[in-house]
Amino acid sequence: MNLTLVGLGLVGTSVGLGLKAVSDDISITGHDPEADKVKRAKELGAIDKSHWNLIAACEKADLVLLDVALDEMKTTLDALGGEVKEETVLLDTFALKRPVLELAQRLLPSSTRFVGGHVVSSNLRQTQEPSAALLQGATFFLVLPDEVDSEAVDMASNLAEAVGAVPRYIDAAEHDGLVAATLQLPLLSALTMANVLYEEAGAKERQQAIGGALADTLLLLSGSRDLSAEVFLQNRGNILRWLDVYAGRLGALRDLLAAGNRGALEEAVAKAREISAEWMGDAPSNEKETKPTRDGWRSLLFGGLGRR
Repeated sequence: MNLTLVGLGLVGTSVGLGLKAVSDDISITGHDPEADKVKRAKELGAIDKSHWNLIAACEKADLVLLDVALDEMKTTLDALGGEVKEETVLLDTFALKRPVLELAQRLLPSSTRFVGGHVVSSNLRQTQEPSAALLQGATFFLVLPDEVDSEAVDMASNLAEAVGAVPRYIDAAEHDGLVAATLQLPLLSALTMANVLYEEAGAKERQQAIGGALADTLLLLSGSRDLSAEVFLQNRGNILRWLDVYAGRLGALRDLLAAGNRGALEEAVAKAREISAEWMGDAPSNEKETKPTRDGWRSLLFGGLGRR
């Protein structure tokens, strides 16, 4: 099997490492305009080779994984349209699915086998180094265009399982609604906090007093490809709904503080701790109890390809 990773960021490189950890029979080519990322992927062993030219990197691929930002997606899909093998599967990993699927429908030939994807895990943070372990137990959302064939779906699902993630099929609208709540609302909250703390008088003193909670908030903004005006605008209907709910709850909390309502504040704190424990600590793991052997992975990955 020939796989090409277009974009060697955290997810793309981690996928390469995850596949290399379970099979030696996959040839992985990498492409990224940033030479440092290509060098890192080679040094980590995530790719076998690289090519500076996008078309050349993808021309022999059975599967192309796109780990690129939204502003790069248009130029990438436009360039690849009609240039890959007819049986090649294109699988993207961007956080929003409706705008990506619309681009794919508009820019790619109708015969192109495109599947929308998005990897979600509490382990994945842009400040980390790529690792196969980061994908263990992750949710790998898969959004299927109406016209995509079952073999393409199988290949995308098999890739997800091969790196230790759990595929979950979802509608694009539902997916983007989830992303508005779990990714974009926190980003906008962090953005607002950073601006407020920087723009009000005393910013230098506050910078010297940055502790764990604020540091975590600022790291959320650091290097996030999802922190983009265009990305927010593409999902603004969902985001506005959550911002309205959030603003209402924040106003209610302010009223409790202003009134000195200790009982209600203690109740809010206790509830927040319970939610944190349920969602981050005691939530059931997505990771399966048993994992296929190396031979199992080989069969899983080659499946339909080996029967052609």
